[in-house]
Amino acid sequence: MKRSFFFFVAVALALGGSMQRAEAASIAAFSGSQALFTTPDKVDGTVNFFVCNPSQVSGAAGAEVCAAGAGTAVDGNPKTLAADVGSTPPTSRVVSGAVVATTAGAWCFRATYTPTGATYTGSNDTGHHAECVVVPPNPTTTVTTPQTAAGAAITAPVTVNTNVFDLAVVTGTAGAGTPTGAVDFFICSPSQVQGASGAEVCATGGTALGGNSRTLAGVAGSNPPAASVVSSPAVVANVVGVWCFRAVFAPGGTNAANYTGSSDARHSECFSVQDSTDITSAQNWLPNDSATVAATGGTALSGALKFTLYQGAGCTGTVLIPEESFTLTNASTPADRTKATTNSTFKVSASTIVYWMSSSPVPMRLW
Repeated sequence: MKRSFFFFVAVALALGGSMQRAEAASIAAFSGSQALFTTPDKVDGTVNFFVCNPSQVSGAAGAEVCAAGAGTAVDGNPKTLAADVGSTPPTSRVVSGAVVATTAGAWCFRATYTPTGATYTGSNDTGHHAECVVVPPNPTTTVTTPQTAAGAAITAPVTVNTNVFDLAVVTGTAGAGTPTGAVDFFICSPSQVQGASGAEVCATGGTALGGNSRTLAGVAGSNPPAASVVSSPAVVANVVGVWCFRAVFAPGGTNAANYTGSSDARHSECFSVQDSTDITSAQNWLPNDSATVAATGGTALSGALKFTLYQGAGCTGTVLIPEESFTLTNASTPADRTKATTNSTFKVSASTIVYWMSSSPVPMRLW
């Protein structure tokens, strides 16, 4: 009488790791209504393993299988069964070669047993969802850096109206391929940032950049694999204060299933904007004049002493300050005969040439 057995598998796995399958043969034979073999023989033979990646499995989500004839032969086939010493009933087992999971999703094994000798018939394990394991997508990290139009990282305050961009680098894991997808950029102006001074962030809100979404491009030679993209269009920093970017990566394209999304809204995403000042001085002055009328013979003077300010030489140009008149009454001393203008409003610059005209009812000279 020939006997058959069943297989089982237990696998836990992360994307990019390797998985192996352990097969065990347990003897259970049925003849007629019921018959039990209490002294069965040792199970000998080989097992060929096959694995279906997520694109090769069949069945609905949560019920995937690696159907007969599907999948790829696992390295190391065939694998020879080895008896479990002291097992009752006797069992034999073997472990498959390693399989590297390069894609997130459901991976399913199947196995085919070929017996040695004529004691047992061959059998296989196909079409069982218990042969499957779901490989979750790997995490990514997104790191962003504000930069100038020339591509230099901003490490010091910039001046008002500087054009600023944001560089996003998304890093994956070895074995899962280069992250693919797109990045959305947001900018918080000084009135939109959150957090205390010196710890500002753009955790929420802000303004979405008009060039969203920006498609990633692989970074040549990166290990672990990474991809990057620069924001667009430029952010014109037209207000003084702290500005902060936020970048959000969404997987897409070839390796979308292999990775989760990520974002960066740390304080390192911020930059300061300052304005500059310049001082220009221009001198001006209030022109005033004074005059003393002298009497050669010491005669007391009466009359009016008048002042008028003109632009240009010769006192023939435009009148800048109209005539201001002072009355002299029996002025017999220099103090009595001296008068001064009282201009307090009209100013001239240092480069302007002006002339005062003084006149009196008697010949005079200016001291």
